Amino acid sequence: MEKTVANEVAVIVPEGLNVSQIGEILEHAGLFSQNEFAKIAEKEEGYLFPDTYRFYKTSSAPQVVARMRENFDKKLTPEILNEIKKQNKTLQDVIIMAHGPECGFGTRYLPLQRLADRPDF
Repeated sequence: MEKTVANEVAVIVPEGLNVSQIGEILEHAGLFSQNEFAKIAEKEEGYLFPDTYRFYKTSSAPQVVARMRENFDKKLTPEILNEIKKQNKTLQDVIIMAHGPECGFGTRYLPLQRLADRPDF
């Protein structure tokens, strides 16, 4: 378990959540409201990487969204991008395809941790 300092909060964002569900976790952690997060993160649905994060208690919703998106971009390796291109698909195609039934209808979430292992994308 990672040690957090007094002005930080550790947040676990599991795979398969939509922005509303992530917002609930962040609100429960005392960062900001679910609605505030959802408004900011709406356009990033599917691009927020599931992980364990440490945020300052003073972090704003835009800062958290930017950090989660930056983490997604780091995890999207050139190998994964090349494989997507070889399949004649766009990243958006893969995000929509990869969400799976556990995410619920209409959720565009990419379980990137499993993406490289999927032969069908």
